[in-house]
Amino acid sequence: MEVDLTNLDIAVERVIHLSRAKTGAYVCVSNVHMCMETFDSSNFCKVVNQADIVIPDGKPLSIAQILLGHKDAAQVRGQDIMNRLCAMSGKENINIGFYGGSSDTI
Repeated sequence: MEVDLTNLDIAVERVIHLSRAKTGAYVCVSNVHMCMETFDSSNFCKVVNQADIVIPDGKPLSIAQILLGHKDAAQVRGQDIMNRLCAMSGKENINIGFYGGSSDTI
């Protein structure tokens, strides 16, 4: 599984850029479970590796990047990205949609 080297600021900037491009894009927020699923399924691996950005949500992914020589690798939690995007949505004129769960949850 390919995982981007990123940090919270860069990941948020890239997601905002993708949203403004209006061409269709998707982001995978990856953890160890997703990594193992890509190992077990070549179809799923292809889907993940074709994402516009694969964010290392799981701490072991960022540790692996560091061990592979990328000393600036950082864990980027999906919840942190969502919180930042929600906080910036008005100022940056970003539309945010939520899918799934119940009306109470949303």
